[in-house]
Amino acid sequence: MFTILKKIEDLTVTIVGLGVIGAAFAQSFKEIGIKTIYGIDIDEETIKKAEEKNMINKGFLETKDPLEKNQILL
Repeated sequence: MFTILKKIEDLTVTIVGLGVIGAAFAQSFKEIGIKTIYGIDIDEETIKKAEEKNMINKGFLETKDPLEKNQILL
């Protein structure tokens, strides 16, 4: 069958859209132990709030950088 290659805490997740649903996913991923979560949003203020609340490690307005580094895209 399939072999899990990484521990959950070693995964990198990128979430596109940090509104109510995206923020809830980010918080849930943090709670289950994922350490690296990137967020992409069109609103700089939304990104800033998500970073301040420690929901994401880093936020981006552009998609290229975080998409190159992730294992899970939501």
